[in-house]
Amino acid sequence: MLKLQDLKAEAQSSWETLNLLDGTELTAEAFQVVMRKFGDLRHRSTWERICIQLEALWLLKGLENCDLIRTLAAPDTPIAQAYPAELLDAVLAHPSGLAQVKNGLQQLYSDPLTESDRICAMQFLKRISGYETIDLDLPEISLQAA
Repeated sequence: MLKLQDLKAEAQSSWETLNLLDGTELTAEAFQVVMRKFGDLRHRSTWERICIQLEALWLLKGLENCDLIRTLAAPDTPIAQAYPAELLDAVLAHPSGLAQVKNGLQQLYSDPLTESDRICAMQFLKRISGYETIDLDLPEISLQAA
């Protein structure tokens, strides 16, 4: 579990990164205004919600769809590691989230760059389905050029 000060630092960092991508001016006042929209900033749960939402936005805006799946399958940031289910929910709740997840899975499974891409797609499907085995009637693919 992340400390409250770590959550605040993660929120600040994520907000700055997203705003740099969008070209928005970074000011302390703007940060506070946006953060207050999530609720009472005295509560830990508010900072958790902020971090999860900002991490989801970063994944959706900052990564290719196949990298989105890789990150959700093997979380590599403090927020993604601490809140994997909540992060997936936030990604899927975003208007483009489901389409991006579907596209990323298709890319990793149908047009993998490496064998581990296909394995990553299957592991992610297992995670979200809640089953250890998935019996899909999908064609075998070859990594060799035709």
